[in-house]
Amino acid sequence: MIPILLFALCVVVIGGSFIRMWTDPDFRRSDLPLSTVEDTLSKSLQRDTEIAQVQLQQCRIVYEVGGDGKDVVLLHCWAGSKEYWKWTVQALIPHFRVYALDLKGFGDSDKPKDGYTMQDYSRLLAEFMDTVGIDSAILVGHSLGGKIAVDFAEQYPDRMERLVLVGTPVNKVALGLRVFTWPVIGKPWYRVVKRIGKYTLQTQEAKRAWLKPTTNSAVKSMKAFSKTDLSGKLSRIHVPALVVIGDKDRSSAAKQASVFVQKLENARLRVVKHAGHSPMCENPAAFNRLLLDFLR
Repeated sequence: MIPILLFALCVVVIGGSFIRMWTDPDFRRSDLPLSTVEDTLSKSLQRDTEIAQVQLQQCRIVYEVGGDGKDVVLLHCWAGSKEYWKWTVQALIPHFRVYALDLKGFGDSDKPKDGYTMQDYSRLLAEFMDTVGIDSAILVGHSLGGKIAVDFAEQYPDRMERLVLVGTPVNKVALGLRVFTWPVIGKPWYRVVKRIGKYTLQTQEAKRAWLKPTTNSAVKSMKAFSKTDLSGKLSRIHVPALVVIGDKDRSSAAKQASVFVQKLENARLRVVKHAGHSPMCENPAAFNRLLLDFLR
């Protein structure tokens, strides 16, 4: 009886917030230059890249690649896809060889039953780099992708040149996301949210990015994401690092950003104005300037 009541409460409280977020223009739009991530995903641009795929031991990975120069690997957030980086890719390819991955469980990549810990993702990234011929790379990770990048930097220090963390929490994530990891409630609640998204998301591009994860891949990756504490890993990372947050980001990532600067040996913190949790989408021009300044 108690699990049923808790689930009902989740539906009322979180479901109401979710519906309001997508239907109330004042709540949804704020004053961002590109007002939502959905708006950014829906905008088209001329691409000088190709979409490729590679079969790895864990699964098949789909990725976007282009440009020449030092290798840069872009890792998206939970429930995101390589499309989050489309403006960043276009800004980087005149200077770098850029790879934007659909992580396992998301986008067009495979969604196997298991293998969603940070260590699984780190091994997957190492195998991907081996397969496409990358000895070492600059890693840019957003949220979940940032936690993967930190774990990779600790596990494979010789394969990392620089580290960029965007909207990445050090430890716990917001309660609204942790709900997906709760026993009994988590999987049914993700199915509810996904069904709501089918009707409330306004563009096919956003639906393709956000509705692709399976219940299994979404919940298991969120469990690993929410439980991974980076605090003990940071002192063992010695590459130059850039930590980026949006000035309107209200997530745990923004509250914990200073921890990275305190514990990473060589890190700087930068704030993107007029942006929330996804500054590469919400203010790509400002984000790309910061990123290029750091990388060059």
